[in-house]
Amino acid sequence: MAAHQGAYSVAPYIHRINNKGYKGVDTAVQIQNVLTVQHYDTEILAAAFESVGQVMEVIASGAASLTVAPDLLMEIFFNIITEDAVKDFEHDFQTQFKQKSMLANTKM
Repeated sequence: MAAHQGAYSVAPYIHRINNKGYKGVDTAVQIQNVLTVQHYDTEILAAAFESVGQVMEVIASGAASLTVAPDLLMEIFFNIITEDAVKDFEHDFQTQFKQKSMLANTKM
């Protein structure tokens, strides 16, 4: 109804929808599908995520905007596997080339 009346965005709150016994992510995806199929200009502004997986699913559905808590943002941007790979690479570089950094000739 909001899209039909020309609303700029609709905001499904994932956590609140879950608390009512529905599936918040599925609801947001269904809303996005309706907006797309009906060619509405209204965009999704999803909020109140509980996990990184939920954020990724809603993004994949085409949501235009999200509000994400800082702790979830850190989970999205911090990946222990990537961090470990970077540390290993730095160690291997320093061992091989006897330099602290690749940016300048900074001997150890």
